[in-house]
Parts: sequence; C-alpha cells; structure tokens
Amino acid sequence: MHKQQFQIKRAIHILFRRKMIIISLFISVVLTVTIGSFLMAPTYQAASKVLIMRDSETEKALLFRINPGYTQDTNYIINSEVEIIRSRPIAERVIKQLGLDMKVELLLGKLDVHRLRDANVINISFETDHPAQCAQVVNSVVKNYVEYRAELFRDSDAYEFFSNQIAVADSQLSKLERRQASYQQEKNILSPVQQNQILLNKLAAYEQELTKARTERITRNTRLEMIQNLLSNGDSLSIIPSTEISDSPSQKDYLSRLKGELLSLEMEHSRLLEIYNPDYDEVVKIEKQITAAREQIHQEVDAIITQERTAIDALKAREDVLNTSIAGIHQQVRQRSEQEYQYASITRGIDDNREVYSMLLKQREEARISLAKMDNLVKVRVVSPAIVPDRPVKPKKKLNVLLSLFFGLAAGLSAAFVVDYFDRTLSNVEDVEQYLDLPVLTSIPHQR
Repeated sequence: MHKQQFQIKRAIHILFRRKMIIISLFISVVLTVTIGSFLMAPTYQAASKVLIMRDSETEKALLFRINPGYTQDTNYIINSEVEIIRSRPIAERVIKQLGLDMKVELLLGKLDVHRLRDANVINISFETDHPAQCAQVVNSVVKNYVEYRAELFRDSDAYEFFSNQIAVADSQLSKLERRQASYQQEKNILSPVQQNQILLNKLAAYEQELTKARTERITRNTRLEMIQNLLSNGDSLSIIPSTEISDSPSQKDYLSRLKGELLSLEMEHSRLLEIYNPDYDEVVKIEKQITAAREQIHQEVDAIITQERTAIDALKAREDVLNTSIAGIHQQVRQRSEQEYQYASITRGIDDNREVYSMLLKQREEARISLAKMDNLVKVRVVSPAIVPDRPVKPKKKLNVLLSLFFGLAAGLSAAFVVDYFDRTLSNVEDVEQYLDLPVLTSIPHQR
C-alpha cells in the first residue's frame, strides 16, 4: 500500500516536473492539427448504390431443387461484380468519357467499392476536391460498368452469324419473289391451281358440247339414212308423220295435213272408180289432185332432207371447232404443265427460303435469349444514383480538433514519462531514499 501511494505521488511529481514538455507537446499537436484542418483543401464524396439480384429462373430452380445448370454463391457473385467495377477498362472508359486529366491508378485509388453489410448492394463512392466531378465520376462508373458487364458476358458471335444469314436469306427470298411476280405477269398466270381449274372447266364444257353435238349429228344422220332408205323403196308416205323428220312443229302439222288430204283423195278415188270408169272427169281430176299432193309431199320431204343435211354439216363443223378448241386446250395444258413446272421450281425455292428464313429467325431469337441469360444470371439495378454533394467529407475539423486534444495530451504525458525514465539525476528526497537507500535528514531548496 505504501509502495502504491509512492508510485502515485511519483507520477504526480513527474507530471508537475515535466509540465512544460506536456504543455508544449499538447499545444503543438493541437495547433498543428487545427491549422492543418483549416488549411487543408476540402474533399467531397459522391456515392451510388447498385443492387445485385439473382435471375428469377435461378431462384425458382433453387426453390424447387432443380439444377439450373449454372449457379453461384451470392458472395462469389457480388465479389466478382466488385472486381469488375474496379477493373482497369472501366476506369479508362470513365477517364475518356469525362475527359479527366487523371491517371487510371489515381482514379482507382480514389474509387471505393464495397458491399454493404448483410445486403446485396454494392456501394460505389469517389472522392475529389470538385463536388460536381465526383458525382459525374460515380455515375459514369456505374454506366460504364453496366455496359462493360454486358459486353463481358456476351458472346455475340452466334447472334451476329444468324443476323448475317437472315440478311442473305431475306435478299434471296426477295429476289425469288420478284422473279415469281415477273413470271406471273409475263405468262399471265394467276396461279397454277386457278389456271388449271379454269382450263379443266373449259375442257369439260367443250367436251360436253362436243358429245352433245356428236350425239345430235349421229341421231340426225341415222334419221336421214332411214328417210333416204324409205324414199329409195318408194315408201315416202310411211315416214309421215310416224317418224320425227322435222324439227319444226308447223312443218310436221303441214306434212300430217298433206298426208290426210292424200288419204282422203285416194279414198275418194277408190270410191269413184267403183262407180265410174278411169276416164271419168271426176276420177281424172282426183288423180291430178293426188299427183299434186304426192309432189307436194315429196318437195317437203326433200326440203326436210336438205335441212337435215345442212344441220348435219353444221354439227360436223361445230364438232370440228370443238375438237380444235379441245386440242388447243390440251396444248395449253401441256404449256401450262411446263409453266407449272417452272412456277413450281420458283415457288419451291421461295418456300425453301421462307423455311430457312423462319428457322434462322427462330435460331437468332434463341441466341438473343441466350445472350440475355448469359450475363451471369444476375440482374443489376441502380438503387440510387450519385448526386452532387453540398458539403465536404474531409477535413472533419471538429473531430480533428477533438482528436488533437486527446492525442496531444497523450503525446505530452507519454513524452514526460519517457524523459523522466531516462533521467538519472536525483531531484527529490524520494529519489535519494529509493535509489541510495539512505535516510534524508533535511533538504535545502534551490535558490534562484
């Protein structure tokens, strides 16, 4: 206890004896820090926060315990993003974009990039003596980070390949379509199906007309032969009106009336012959009338035969015309077959190119989707862009002064005890008793 009291008294003694050192160092440190804080150029800081999110497909795959094919630890992903932000290419792009007179190393030295604790957020800050410039640098870093990151994870060779092939296929398809249109206009083709249908309909109509004309001609020819046979046998009356030897109803009625008159005259002639002799005037008169009736009938039959022959000749002519038309249609069909072959070749080329074009579009879309998902399966969102700071972050004058008071006092006390530790002179009664182990009878104060 006595020793502890002695040490306390000794410490107090040292503080009083070395008070000039303590005060000097304290004042020096405080003045130096204070003056330095007020003379130091202010430093401004701007910051931006970037949110790093997993792709929703990956989250769903992990939730349902499905292997998404490409998964990474969140810490690994965020650490990777931090390194990308601090990469040299981004710094070079920022310097070039803003036209800064600054080396890459200096910019990276002033750029602070770190992950916020317990969050998928990266804080990006930059310090400089220009408040507007520090905000511009941070925003430029974020912008170039997003662009460079997309380039970094993007393998656009497949996408560009399919885009080029689509351009080639589109050019070939347009060329074939123009060729098809020109061929249709040149050959006056609506379409092979429509054209063939028109020709087939026309051919069917002509063949139907030909069959009808041929049937009518054969019928008339048969009827004419029958009439001629009857006439050659001298039996002209038997064909009237038992067979339809005329197409005219009035002519048929006229022939029937003539036959009736002839029969009446013949019956009257037979009756008169039973009474009178052949030289009787009434008998001779009736015979003349019978002869005249027969002549009239023969004239009408000859007219009918002439009409039949004329009709048969007309039907033959119509058949010839129809045969010529049918032959022409067959020729057109053969020509259309050749045209259809040419048209089908062009159309087949168009269909093939359309199929290739559609396939290329699908593959390019797949490549685009693949590019969208190749960016490390991570989405980047800017939570808060950097704004121009309104007050500097350095120097912190009040804090510096408070710290200078603490460190100045600590430095003074430390220096006092160090100097006293190396001081070997005996300056008081306690030193004599401690170091010489001699009793002190009295002490004489130092006279100045």
